[in-house]
Amino acid sequence: MNEKRVNLVTAVLLILLLFLLVRGLSLSISRPEPGSLPVKNIPIFPQRGLVLDSGGAPLVINAHKYFYYLDVKYFSDNLARGKVQADLFFEQVYTLFQKTRPQLEEKMRTMAFVPLGVSESAVLEIPRPAALYISIDHRDERSVLYPELVQIIGKVDSYGSGVNGLERAFDSTLASRDVGQIYYERFNNYARLGEILAVHPPVDGQNVRTSIDLTLQQILSKRLHEGVTTYGAKSATGVLIETKTGKVRALYSTSGLNEAVISVFEPGSALKPFIFASAMKYNLLDDDETFFCTGKIKPFPDLSTIINDTHVHHEIQTPDALAHSCNVATIQIALRFLEEMGDWTWYRELRLAGFGDLTGVEYPGEVKGILHNPATWNRLTGIQMSIGQGIAVTALQLTASFNIFANNGVYISPTLLEDRVNPRNERRVYPESVVKRIVAMLHKTVTSGTATGARSRLTDSAGKTGTAQKAYAGKGYVKGKYVSSFIGFFPVEDPMYTMLISLDEPQGDIYYGGDISAPIFKNVVEDYLTILETAASLKTEPIVFKSWKMPDFRGLTRKDAIDILAKLEIPPQKVRFEGEGVIISQSPAEETPIHTVDEIVLTLGRRSDSYGNP
Repeated sequence: MNEKRVNLVTAVLLILLLFLLVRGLSLSISRPEPGSLPVKNIPIFPQRGLVLDSGGAPLVINAHKYFYYLDVKYFSDNLARGKVQADLFFEQVYTLFQKTRPQLEEKMRTMAFVPLGVSESAVLEIPRPAALYISIDHRDERSVLYPELVQIIGKVDSYGSGVNGLERAFDSTLASRDVGQIYYERFNNYARLGEILAVHPPVDGQNVRTSIDLTLQQILSKRLHEGVTTYGAKSATGVLIETKTGKVRALYSTSGLNEAVISVFEPGSALKPFIFASAMKYNLLDDDETFFCTGKIKPFPDLSTIINDTHVHHEIQTPDALAHSCNVATIQIALRFLEEMGDWTWYRELRLAGFGDLTGVEYPGEVKGILHNPATWNRLTGIQMSIGQGIAVTALQLTASFNIFANNGVYISPTLLEDRVNPRNERRVYPESVVKRIVAMLHKTVTSGTATGARSRLTDSAGKTGTAQKAYAGKGYVKGKYVSSFIGFFPVEDPMYTMLISLDEPQGDIYYGGDISAPIFKNVVEDYLTILETAASLKTEPIVFKSWKMPDFRGLTRKDAIDILAKLEIPPQKVRFEGEGVIISQSPAEETPIHTVDEIVLTLGRRSDSYGNP
């Protein structure tokens, strides 16, 4: 009995020992030591840098998109082997992507990867067996928040590279850099174990802050579209730059292309101030000179060419000759200048003023206009250029050159960046004494000359009209087709902005720049100054807001509201602006907890719409 008991105890001990060994092995497998597991990683995709307005508010947004595809070959091979539950698979695909079995089978005959759908989330749950046969491709999509800025900002391709506009010009700056990674330990294919080992953040692209003032851009685009509708024009283009810095605050063409930089036109009478200023610079023109205008002039007795004027001005002095855009007086001045100084001096004066050359603005595809070398000129070329014929300019180029008169005789190259990287290329073109005389004449153009339509009740402006008959290769000048423009600056005493308004091929009997472009200039000026005046009168105290409650946006400009929303970290896609002016109402109301808000609607208008007397 004792031997049997010993054997029984021994057997029990052996069984217990074996159990403990197996249990220990099991524990070592199910609970591995730290550092003993395979390391896996999750990619963190970097963002392309943002394009911002002059105040730092985003003008674009990035969105991660995940594209789902059916791998036809892998699916078909497994289907043939009987490894696919076809009914279940197609049912799951329909539930996820609303693609029917007949639709998929039709495309599977000709496509290696059948597109299933797109999701903005990477956590789309795809159950087995569908997950085995679905591939996922990640892409970034880029959206411009404001339609009127697409032609400036441009687009990116499906790989996130800039195609045109600022996206292309600053592609190397905006481009995302390195993909980030989260490294962690994994045990088998499904369960994560252990701690996160390391996080390497992605390296995003750098932001680019433009010089664009969103308020001015939207006012300009709105007024240009109105002008096209009112006058039946083919298109309209506007440029507005800050006088003392050359920063482009607004730039727009109704055609959808950035015509201000890539298209040229003859400036017509808008070029006349430059021959007046050049003649004064060389002491060849006095303010009290009198010219006699019969309505036409024959520059050279031995040539048959006759240049007509729009009116018979009779006796007219220098200031009125420019203010009333007298062709006859201008050509007499040009003849005097060319006889005394020669073609090359006139050419150099135009080049010094910025014509016939690139402005250097940060926009791909800029053209330099047309200014032929004097070696190719005939006797009439220099004279014709004095009235804006035989020379072609871009809208931006003409604006930058005309800005010389607003900027006390100094040329500054334009820029689309708030923090400019291109050189300012500052150079004096005309003496201050000459500019003062020209500005007085340009002011007279608005008060009593050809541009009274630009006269504003809110500020003094100065400028020049231009109405140029269009010319086509092989056809010459075409009757009834004009480019009508007005270019000016405001206020006269201490100019803030220089602006060009140009309408291409207006229809009807009213087509002069002073009649159709000058009023658009005035409307843009008054819209902007009204917003500034209203905002200043409504908000005299510092803006105070709390990070968890809706602020009171009423009385603020769009730009101020965007700045506050950015500080509150409210994404632009949750905000909708309606109207123009200052904010007169909002939804939801102030004090609403921000975490409960799905959409913010800010309605803009004039002060009188909500605040009583204007």
